[in-house]
Amino acid sequence: MSEINKLAEIEYPNSKGMSDPYRYAYERKAYIKGYEKAQEWISVEDRLPKKQRHYLVVTKGGNISKDFFGLDYNQFDEPRKQPFVIEYTHWKNLPTPPKQ
Repeated sequence: MSEINKLAEIEYPNSKGMSDPYRYAYERKAYIKGYEKAQEWISVEDRLPKKQRHYLVVTKGGNISKDFFGLDYNQFDEPRKQPFVIEYTHWKNLPTPPKQ
């Protein structure tokens, strides 16, 4: 069973056993809900990234930029270089680039 089917059954328990068009609609709603959850900003107070790569970040002043998170020092690059100048409040994954 796919992750989407599992999510559809959890989020919409009445969808089990429905005909395909209805099942598809419930699965689509579950997929969108999961996608929206993945796009939410995460507070640096709640948790930090688990992978070493670039992320979108929000500064205390509300500016959005891109920064690299390093696992070896467990923080983003810019605040590490300028600790009294830059402070981040939230982060999230970079969006997927468009397909050409």
